[in-house]
Amino acid sequence: MRKTEYFKKEELPKHRLSEYLEYQDSDFKYMLCDTGRRIPRTKYIMEILGDVEMDVEKYKLFIGQFQSFGGRYDVRTKKETIKGIYDISEKYPFLAPDALEEIWFVYIQDLFEEYALDEMLGKYLELHGQTDDALKAYLDFVDRKADEYGVRFEEDAKSLDKYKGEYGEQLIKHLQYIIKSQHISASEIEKALPCKELIEKDRQQLIDISTQTRIFMGCCHPISYQMIESLAVGDGLDCYPEQPAYLINGTRTIETTFTKQEFLGSIQKRLDDKDTPKLKQKK
Repeated sequence: MRKTEYFKKEELPKHRLSEYLEYQDSDFKYMLCDTGRRIPRTKYIMEILGDVEMDVEKYKLFIGQFQSFGGRYDVRTKKETIKGIYDISEKYPFLAPDALEEIWFVYIQDLFEEYALDEMLGKYLELHGQTDDALKAYLDFVDRKADEYGVRFEEDAKSLDKYKGEYGEQLIKHLQYIIKSQHISASEIEKALPCKELIEKDRQQLIDISTQTRIFMGCCHPISYQMIESLAVGDGLDCYPEQPAYLINGTRTIETTFTKQEFLGSIQKRLDDKDTPKLKQKK
């Protein structure tokens, strides 16, 4: 088992990200993904950071986040996270990839900004030196602040309980998880909710597909759930085609029961209905 190393013992040669685009899989001693996935991931990172220099171990760390799991938050490959971790790595160039991975595990932009946690790392290292104990103490501090800061999102998530009767517990629990794991406000979620009828048809279609194909384990969330999340977190729907579809076994597609425009129209209808005072019936 490889020993964890939080601080670099030597400086490795650096290369621009554009140079890594020319590398072959065989050029790396260990890589989690093949060229077909590595190249688009590298280009995505370049869009965020520019054509910066990284040594090969740091490069593999950044590329590896796209298929890493776990962590306190669900923001590993968000642009703000990649930029934030890169800035920390530049501010503290002596940190080894293992240390950056540990910080990545607990990183979310608003938390680190709220408590100036990147500067706090410097204070821990200044006080205790470049030691494993210093980094572990810092990570414990981050966890405590995350618990403290996270209370507001726990409470905000509870405000969606009122929709369980209308939309069902499955969707609402999923949306509450998004609030807590990505620090999205409940109001942004509410502004992205389509009418319940659209959700119900989509959910039933996915159940029918799972039954027909006998694919139950590893089945994705309904596409409508994914689109709500995309809107709520500010990503928009540009990555979705006008006619979304489920991909079955990588070969067969089944169109959803709604188009992207119908999804957006359903949101607007719900918001319009919500803002329109209901007429009282005459007795």
